[in-house]
Amino acid sequence: MRRLLFVEDHPDTLIAVTLLLRMRGFEVSTATSVEEAHAKLTSEQFEIVVADLTLHKNASDHERSWRDIAQLVEHARPARVGLLSGSPVSTSQALRHGLAFALRKPCDFELLLAEIERSRIQQLPV
Repeated sequence: MRRLLFVEDHPDTLIAVTLLLRMRGFEVSTATSVEEAHAKLTSEQFEIVVADLTLHKNASDHERSWRDIAQLVEHARPARVGLLSGSPVSTSQALRHGLAFALRKPCDFELLLAEIERSRIQQLPV
């Protein structure tokens, strides 16, 4: 199974990355909000979730963003969650929040693919 949930609120990024992932053989489902992602996680199974850090209107509310990501990580289990962010995210932040990876946007697509593949291999126990 190469099922991936891509959570992104910017339409251009959502379309472009989804198209590229599908061209590489992934079955991609999309969500444009944390709420929509939770609904999809309730009804579908994924190997990995890739999400934008800021999925709400107030981009400066970093505390809310990290709460949203923590809930997504918990709900996605055993799937791993990777993060794409317009802001820098340290390795320690990523690990502390249970993320498989964190990449800064814009990122090299081949690097994103490599992180996704690595994360698929390192599935979490149920």
